Amino acid sequence: MADILAFTPRSVTPAGDLEVLAVRFLGHLSARSYAANTLQAYRRDLERLVGFLAGLDIRLVQSVAPQHIDRWLEALVHGEGLSPRTAARALEAAKGLFRFAVRRDWLTEQANPMRHVEPPRWHARKVVAPEEGTLLRVIDGIPADTRLGLRDRALFRLMYAAGLRVTAIASLDLYDPDRPPRFTVLPSGRVTYLNKGGAEKETVADETAMERLAEWLPVRHAFERQDSPPALFLSSRGGRLTRAGIHQRLREYGERAGVPGLHCHLLRHRRIGEVMDRAGLPLAHYLSGHSRTSTTADTYGQQSQERLRMRLLRECPVGGARHA
Repeated sequence: MADILAFTPRSVTPAGDLEVLAVRFLGHLSARSYAANTLQAYRRDLERLVGFLAGLDIRLVQSVAPQHIDRWLEALVHGEGLSPRTAARALEAAKGLFRFAVRRDWLTEQANPMRHVEPPRWHARKVVAPEEGTLLRVIDGIPADTRLGLRDRALFRLMYAAGLRVTAIASLDLYDPDRPPRFTVLPSGRVTYLNKGGAEKETVADETAMERLAEWLPVRHAFERQDSPPALFLSSRGGRLTRAGIHQRLREYGERAGVPGLHCHLLRHRRIGEVMDRAGLPLAHYLSGHSRTSTTADTYGQQSQERLRMRLLRECPVGGARHA
């Protein structure tokens, strides 16, 4: 944690000191179980902000004005060469810092400089996920005649069915009826997990995913060691699977099935997009775990619109030529 909270406040720290505020804000996020990668990203962004403001001789949160934030964003894009998208993410970290200052009464809402700052414009990259049939062919094609195969069939089918991020599925524990469920898969198919914002969420696994788990659990003990964690999915050495390890396994299975470049987030993207197409936005929002419905609509509505466009081209072609 020391490297995450890596600011070194000066010996004299008046009320509203930006460095102290940043340290406390990062500590607050850490206490809320934000993912380590998210904390590192916030730390980098806040270091940029505090350092830039110090260069303007601004060291108190009460002294920051909207024009200072605008100049900082301009410096990120034109000075440091960051993309508008990366600068927009840095702005979100800064907004969180100032909201924290307001909640701690270091700043009034009226004096919050972020109220009048617009993020840099950027165009979202179009995510092209393989069709559902292609993804299921990769997952169902994992050999079931080895313990590793049984584990991976269960892992990736659960990841797809529940729309889970790789960090969430790596953190799931074995269900234990003698203790309250935290981050696990219940016998009913309900999945409880921690999302990347540090909030506890729940989703559901389908019948096939539960069947795959039922095939994996009887052989899980073969991976256990004396010091093994209660992880639902264990590595061959008895530890909890890592994000990198899960990504690598899926990439290898994809290459064997003739689907190169496959990565875990494409499973989530396709699944939530399919649910939006078939069941609508409310259920897709529930599956995604987003705090706002608009985030789900903006992220996965693009996929639905593209599928509708292709359907229209096939069924209502321009000029009378039908598309195959």
